[in-house]
Amino acid sequence: MTRTAPGFSLIEMAIVLTILGALLSGLLVALGQSTENSRRIEARNELRDFSEALYGFAQYYRYMLKQVAEKTNVTLVRQGEIS
Repeated sequence: MTRTAPGFSLIEMAIVLTILGALLSGLLVALGQSTENSRRIEARNELRDFSEALYGFAQYYRYMLKQVAEKTNVTLVRQGEIS
């Protein structure tokens, strides 16, 4: 009668490590996608904040830079100016 040592064989260890690697790679892909989505959302929020600040400036001072006004089709002029 042969006696086997307790523990795992190399094949069993290799299979477990392969499965763990596959699971971790899937997790890293999902983490990368969520990071990209959060960066995209943050950039969109910053652009919206900037546009709100620009329009707030234009409304308060009744003046907007000519280049911005041309691109956004806004007709704001300085008080006293006739265009």
